[in-house]
Amino acid sequence: MKISKKLLSTGLAGVIGLGALGGAIAANTASDADNEKAEIAAAMNAKVSFTDALKIAETETGGKVLEAGIEVEDGKTAFYEVETIKADGTEQEVQIDATTGKVIKVSMDDDDEIEDSQDHDENDEEGADK
Repeated sequence: MKISKKLLSTGLAGVIGLGALGGAIAANTASDADNEKAEIAAAMNAKVSFTDALKIAETETGGKVLEAGIEVEDGKTAFYEVETIKADGTEQEVQIDATTGKVIKVSMDDDDEIEDSQDHDENDEEGADK
């Protein structure tokens, strides 16, 4: 009898664990659905077209587009994320503001930042004041 009680309690704990896991998966799925809705809304409201963002990324890196999509940060900031590859095999990721078309960041495939145009814009403005 003791063995069957242990098996029963172990089985019950497993069922409870699976129920909790199912709840976490459902919550994650709802979050993914919300994020997808935000990305669709961002794409529909973007002032810069997807095609223009691809051209901007290719011009910025001198490469060809491998992959691209639109991302929404904090539920409001939309940017295109475009991955490019050069003839030498170097892969870069370009983030482009979906409202202004400005390059936000260019990074190597290993996420080493090589350019942040927002910093350059601030420096340019300071230089213009001088």
